[in-house]
Amino acid sequence: MKKFSVLSAMCALAVLAFSPAVYADMSPNGWVVIPEAVWAAATGGGTWVTALQITAVNTGSPVNIQFFYQNTNSFRSVYTLFTSSGTRQTVRYSNILATMGSLDTEFDYYGRAGTLLIFAGTDYPLWAQALTTNGNYGKSFPSFAWTSSNASADVSRYLVIPGLTNSSTWRTSTGFWNSTSGTMNVTFYVMLSGYVYTGTQIDRVFQPWGFMAFNPYVQAGISGTTYTNTYLLVWPSAKSGTGEGLFCYGSLANNYTNDTSTLIAQPFQ
Repeated sequence: MKKFSVLSAMCALAVLAFSPAVYADMSPNGWVVIPEAVWAAATGGGTWVTALQITAVNTGSPVNIQFFYQNTNSFRSVYTLFTSSGTRQTVRYSNILATMGSLDTEFDYYGRAGTLLIFAGTDYPLWAQALTTNGNYGKSFPSFAWTSSNASADVSRYLVIPGLTNSSTWRTSTGFWNSTSGTMNVTFYVMLSGYVYTGTQIDRVFQPWGFMAFNPYVQAGISGTTYTNTYLLVWPSAKSGTGEGLFCYGSLANNYTNDTSTLIAQPFQ
């Protein structure tokens, strides 16, 4: 257990002005982000599948989608899902990665997890909702506007993923998408009460448009210890390109039932 070495810098954040509240980041927008989409075998049996519902506000919206799944400057091409034929047309896909696989036949979407960028352009706002299930259990993610705001982490704009748990009953996973055109250096800390972190800090370099997922307890070297009151601090320190920051999410899963819960990232300050 270690005192957080950058405590003074964290305290200084109190004077920073942040963008409008998280709620504004879930407003209809021409570009929205679904932090996690999955089509893969589940630990303990079954298959995780992400259903996606999209509502296009205006008639004529060409609703496009991209999938980001690894930490390289590489991602699947843009594909058009539909063009809205009426105001606030709503379309639902029971397995969005399987749907994308039917459009993108040169790539195998099974066994993948990643982030979705859904867009129609400035004049065609939309919103979306993802539901990931395995049998009778599941979790949901709202869409977040792809904007430079407190829905994403950036240099001098830090996020936390609260509610992390590591025990014989629960396991935690986290995922991150670098929505910028350059590399981003990020340090993660598993935080205890009182600005104290435990284990080792986790340093990662995200490539342009890179996606990465990991268990923070494993990466911090403390996977064998029970923690029920921790959170993950997401601390970008440098970036080389432009864009809208690092989108983050977390998830809890029950080791016995595979029941799962969403952990939504929040502004640190």
